[in-house]
Amino acid sequence: MIRGTENRRQIWPKGPYFGLAFLFAALVYCVAVLVIDVQTKLTRLATAQTDNAIWGLSQLEVEFLAFQNAVLLSAASNAPDLDQVTLRFDVFFSRVSMVNEAAMFTALRDDPELSGTMAAVTGARDRMAGLIDQGGAPAQILPLLLSETRDARGPVRDVALRSVDLFVIASEGSRARLSSVLTRLAVVSTVLVGGLIFALAAVARLVRRTARHARDLQRSTIRLQAVSATSLDAILVTDDHGFVQGFNAAAEQIFGYSAEQAIGNDFADLIMPGHLLDQHRAGMDAYHKGGKLKVVGSGRVRLEACRADGEVFPIELAITRTPSPEGDVFVAFMRDISGQVEDERTLRQARDDALAGEKAKANLLAVMSHEMRTPLNGILGSMELLARTDLAPDQREHLEIMSRSGDLLLHHVNDVLELSRLDAGHTELAQEAFDAGQVILDVAQGLRAVAKAQGTEIDVVLTGAQLDHVEGDERRLRQVLMNLSGNAVKFTENGRITISAARREDNRVEIAVRDTGIGIAPEDQARIFDEFVTIDPNYNRKVEGTGLGLAITRRLVEAMGGVITLESAPGAGSTFRVTLPLAVLAHGRRHADQSHGARDTGGGTIRLDGMQVLLVEDNPINRRIARAMLEPLGCVVTEACDGAQGVELANETAFDVILMDISMPRMDGIEATRHIRTGPAASAAARIIALTAHALEEDIARFKAAGMSEVILKPISAERLSQALDRRKKRRQIDPQLDAQVLDMAIFGEFAQVLGPEATAEMLAKFLADAEEAVPWLIWHASEEASREAVANRAHGLAGSAAVMGATALHGALRKLEAAARTGAPLAPATDALSPVWDATRDKLNTRSAAA
Repeated sequence: MIRGTENRRQIWPKGPYFGLAFLFAALVYCVAVLVIDVQTKLTRLATAQTDNAIWGLSQLEVEFLAFQNAVLLSAASNAPDLDQVTLRFDVFFSRVSMVNEAAMFTALRDDPELSGTMAAVTGARDRMAGLIDQGGAPAQILPLLLSETRDARGPVRDVALRSVDLFVIASEGSRARLSSVLTRLAVVSTVLVGGLIFALAAVARLVRRTARHARDLQRSTIRLQAVSATSLDAILVTDDHGFVQGFNAAAEQIFGYSAEQAIGNDFADLIMPGHLLDQHRAGMDAYHKGGKLKVVGSGRVRLEACRADGEVFPIELAITRTPSPEGDVFVAFMRDISGQVEDERTLRQARDDALAGEKAKANLLAVMSHEMRTPLNGILGSMELLARTDLAPDQREHLEIMSRSGDLLLHHVNDVLELSRLDAGHTELAQEAFDAGQVILDVAQGLRAVAKAQGTEIDVVLTGAQLDHVEGDERRLRQVLMNLSGNAVKFTENGRITISAARREDNRVEIAVRDTGIGIAPEDQARIFDEFVTIDPNYNRKVEGTGLGLAITRRLVEAMGGVITLESAPGAGSTFRVTLPLAVLAHGRRHADQSHGARDTGGGTIRLDGMQVLLVEDNPINRRIARAMLEPLGCVVTEACDGAQGVELANETAFDVILMDISMPRMDGIEATRHIRTGPAASAAARIIALTAHALEEDIARFKAAGMSEVILKPISAERLSQALDRRKKRRQIDPQLDAQVLDMAIFGEFAQVLGPEATAEMLAKFLADAEEAVPWLIWHASEEASREAVANRAHGLAGSAAVMGATALHGALRKLEAAARTGAPLAPATDALSPVWDATRDKLNTRSAAA
């Protein structure tokens, strides 16, 4: 059946076109025959007219000859017959008048040559008419007439001959024009016939296309009915008044009505819950008054529907509107989402549980940070002080064991906090110049003693150049290498570890740590980088650890924009491969010591003789340890047991440095810092250093926002504490000659005299507040080339205020910074000079403010 249909489709189009072609040929033939017949008849008609005209002209000559002959006969006769002459002349006269007046001779009269000749004939006729009309004796008239006829004979002959020529030429032109007109008529007729045939063909094609579209529409209708019948979503079709016109099988199943029950009823009464009916009817009323329906065309909307048994359940609804001659038709697609809503509720509960877990994790980290680091501070600090005393050998051995255990515990706590910071994205990466090859050599050298104790050798292979002058985070790279190499040492006995590095073609540095240790099973390799994962969890395992090292390593590598991979097999060792984007620098590297300003490069013991230090700490053990660390350095230490007491002491005395604990009774360290910075404290300009066990990034940000200059995490050591205080000492050291110019008392005195005490104190406080914010901003942004204009403008504004106050040295330092910023000179010398000048200026202005 299908093949027969295809054959008919192939043969059918040829039939109509063949018939139409035959019809077209027949019509063309008929038109051609008609044109030829018309042309023949018109030609004949034109020829007849020409013949009549020529005959008329020939008769003119004939009648003239007859008239002349009558004149000759009368003149020769003894009895002249004037009546016969008059008769022939009248005939000739009429022939001339006909030529002059008849329409068929218009062309002759228009001919320039013939018109003159005809005028001569007409003139001769008129003279002869005068002779005949005047009467008289024949003997008198006839000679005159004979003379006139002799003169007129030539013109009459010329008129006859010339007229024949003109009529022949005109006849040929008429026939040519007639032929052209008939040809165009034939062409136009043919085109019209062709157009008619084409129109008939187009109509036939349109009829076939309409029939095909009707069949396609029928098939589409059948498919739509099948889709509607098999759809899992309820499909409702309603008119513009909400009465159901279509109700598919899914709608019957979802809502509990049959199609017979639903069709013809208001769908709102069928499926709309009672609490939504008023809102729906108000919307329909507004729609009928020319308004818009909010739900129609708005995509998927979540609402509630009602089943036949009264159950209210959630649905997902989408409504479309289609215009029709009878009014708008609405098609609603509805889906029962009871299961989806329940799944979402379960997911929300899971999310809430996860958030609660994250909160619990954060609380745990806070506890680890504070509650564990605080006692560790006392333990490790006490052991550091105890190590300075004279101890028996066995006591020193016990102390070393205690120190190693404390350091290990602190390392575990730091690992957990580091993992938290990495997961939160709070890790700040340095971009500094360093020697990557030297870092690898240092790490290997530091582990060789431990590896040798296990019978393992460590080799370093550095391939090619471009490893010594790189840019990146040296400390983080060292941490990654320590973790990977340390693991290799732990799991390798009597073997070999190779640390290799090379720069690849894509300009990235690839570092590989290979060992010949126990290896890792394939099923464990996927989770080896997860936190708290230890491959051997048995109680008798040889290697201890928290399972955080590789988790931290992976996060550090990814934070640096790199990739870490593992190749391993049980008993065949492991290879950890790290690829990092360490850019090559064009110039030599900066020595590591130069990047750590806190290090004592002089090699001697730091002395802080006479430095006034306020120690605010609620834990007496920590106060005792900190005092024991500070006093040997030459510091004068004043203790406060909480924040409130620390504020009181800071208000009374101008301390150089305030060491501030955070968690304290009555008033915590953050609030105490704010009081000192904003109140009338003598130590408002002092350097406040936080001593805290709170190690989270957001906590450190809060400390600095409150006005703290630096943060030292517990447990503290004497070295870190002395370095922090030494930085304060170095900032206070300025040129003695410049110190004399810090504050010009003559200018300051005149300023104070003009304003008076109260206004002076107010202006002084405002200047100190502005400068306290502006100077660090200038130092910070001076390193950014794009900020030169902003640095110059801000330095200029502050320099003007400093000049008014009499702060001569600060004014000069700011002007130098402004000039460097505007001229493109290096800014580092100007900012290096600005910091100590501002410290000295602030101290003197605070002293003047306290005196006022």
